[in-house]
Amino acid sequence: MSVLQDFITQFSALAYQNPLAKSIIATRTLLSQHFVLDSTDSALFQKLLTQLDAPLKIAVIGQFSSGKSTFLNALLEQEILPSGIIPLTSKVCEISYGENLHLEIFYKDGTHTFAPLEFLEQVQPTINTQISHYKLYAPVPLLQEVTFLDTPGFNSQNQEDTDITNTILQEVDGIIWVSLIDNVGKNSEREILNTHIRHYRAKSLCVLNQKDRLKNATELHTSLRYAQEAFSGIFENIIAISAKNALKAKSQKQSQITNDEKETLYIESGFNEVLEFIHTHLMPQKTQNKVHKTLYVLRGLVLKYYRRLHIPQIHLNNLATSLESYGALEMNQELIKQSQQLFGALDSRLLTLTQQLFGALERTKLSFSKARKNAIGLKTTQEYEKDVYILPLDSVLNTLQRQDNPLTSQWHTLFGAIKHFGMEFLDTLPSFTTILQEWENRALHTHQRHTPLFLPYVSSLPSHLQEWFLCFHEIPLAFQATIDILKTSLQGQTQALAQLLDKTLKNAIKLVCLEIDSKIKQGIQNHQKDSDTFPLYEPNMENIRDMLNNAIGFEYYQDRLFLHNNIAKALIRDTQSALKSVSEQHIQTLQTIKTLNTQILTQLKDHIQKLQSSYTI
Repeated sequence: MSVLQDFITQFSALAYQNPLAKSIIATRTLLSQHFVLDSTDSALFQKLLTQLDAPLKIAVIGQFSSGKSTFLNALLEQEILPSGIIPLTSKVCEISYGENLHLEIFYKDGTHTFAPLEFLEQVQPTINTQISHYKLYAPVPLLQEVTFLDTPGFNSQNQEDTDITNTILQEVDGIIWVSLIDNVGKNSEREILNTHIRHYRAKSLCVLNQKDRLKNATELHTSLRYAQEAFSGIFENIIAISAKNALKAKSQKQSQITNDEKETLYIESGFNEVLEFIHTHLMPQKTQNKVHKTLYVLRGLVLKYYRRLHIPQIHLNNLATSLESYGALEMNQELIKQSQQLFGALDSRLLTLTQQLFGALERTKLSFSKARKNAIGLKTTQEYEKDVYILPLDSVLNTLQRQDNPLTSQWHTLFGAIKHFGMEFLDTLPSFTTILQEWENRALHTHQRHTPLFLPYVSSLPSHLQEWFLCFHEIPLAFQATIDILKTSLQGQTQALAQLLDKTLKNAIKLVCLEIDSKIKQGIQNHQKDSDTFPLYEPNMENIRDMLNNAIGFEYYQDRLFLHNNIAKALIRDTQSALKSVSEQHIQTLQTIKTLNTQILTQLKDHIQKLQSSYTI
């Protein structure tokens, strides 16, 4: 059985009887469905339930010799506490119900043991420093409803005692200040009360003890009026009592007085007013305060986990925005310009090659004969010379293909530029690792200002968020893998393009030289046959360039480096598409997480409103 199931089973019967218990169980069930509760929060739920039926807690405080021990004994209706307990021990003594009268000692090291009541008077100072507090158990019916805390008070020289007492005052349901009726309102007492008690007025009662020492009702009224003026605004009520007479009236040892006399003595002691204050003021107030405090704590717990989920939700929205931006790569004009510059370099080198081929042509004179008829109709042969273009084929090919040819070096530079085209573009894409780190730093900075860092609390988040937090650092890896694929693809394309151009160029130069040489020779041959019909072939730069363009497939390179389908635009489109695809995949994951978060946040918000509407807070 799980801890939660055990918790629900243990307190399910209580929930049917107590609406507040039902709210506690419903709150824990809701939070446990979606979160792994902190150990402190689990303990807090347990504490809230166990405290529903816990007795009223009242702290009893008084200055030395105010009769506090006698007052407590009167509440217990028997002499249990020895006088001088607090000055002797300076430790908190919790007085609770028990089937048998016994004392439990709690040490600062976490251990505890039982001892006789006489231990309180016999404890040595060295042992006392090791003790945290005491618990006194007594079979007194009142203790089934009320637990009293006998505190060290504020007149101790030990600051620790004062701090402990202040802590107790914050937690208890009621405070009873015991003062001597004939010594009330001294400056030291008022200073203590104004410093430590005033802000607990609604749950504080001042008991003026030893009224039996006053002579008459006039002195009693005078003392009460003086106390009311001296302690104005500090206590909810001020009453005068005789703890000694109340104890005497209730003690079984007083067999020499009749029951009627005991009853009269008890009424005159004024002790009924103390019990009336406890039952008619503190107990109803405790119930109201318990509802208020419990609902306040429950709302605080739900808000704690709401914020724990809500703030990461904000950062997930920011991360989704970063992903959208990263996936929306803009057209890079610089890269397109680089592609066009490559085309310009190709065009320039082809022009230079054209000029070199044209410059390599040589002019020489050749003799030609032409048959003609003379004036009398007889055929004659006319000899003449004419300048013709000759291409020294072997010499030209040898020159153009030499490695030390400046143009050859320029071609190699162009091939290298084509091979490495686009790599710098891909290498200089913003790293999503950097973007993710910036997002993470912003998220942590926000949490430092608002709530504890959410990353240390990953284990307490809903499972879908836990899984995502454990692997969200893999997002940059997905983008980097995509970029690596793009690099590999681009490298294959550019190397193939450069190699094709290199190979095609070598063949093209030879083919163009052969074509020029062939056309020149064919022109000479044809001209020799019929000079009137076939003129000599005279190559120019335009038709040499046309030959080169055709030989290397110039239009293909023009399309790949310059026109609409050039390699730069294709690379940008491929990169845009690939990064967008990865972004959309992770955005979809984030959207799923955010949807689940929203559903949980809605449930938590609805539960807070339900807690607010269940009771008047």
